[in-house]
Amino acid sequence: MKTLFIALFTLATIAYNTTSETVTATFTGYSDETYYFTDSDDLTYAFEVISATAAQEFDLTQDTYKGQQFKITFTTSTELNEDDEEYDMLSITALELVK
Repeated sequence: MKTLFIALFTLATIAYNTTSETVTATFTGYSDETYYFTDSDDLTYAFEVISATAAQEFDLTQDTYKGQQFKITFTTSTELNEDDEEYDMLSITALELVK
């Protein structure tokens, strides 16, 4: 019963702390395992995680797509760092190349 309670609590916490959004932005590069995009308002997005499906379709670790515009669907989750401080982690769930 205790295990079930912990599992349900964890799922509820993840669902509560995760939001999904979409933005159109230009891919500016990949560095230190982070994908960088900039939108039309010059706001930079740093994504630390990419879904397997999106990574397979678009290899953003190379410069092939640098300067290309994408429609990005992503989630934002609140995580704790090693100092127990909260930060937002952005994760790409889907990518669509804008032509």
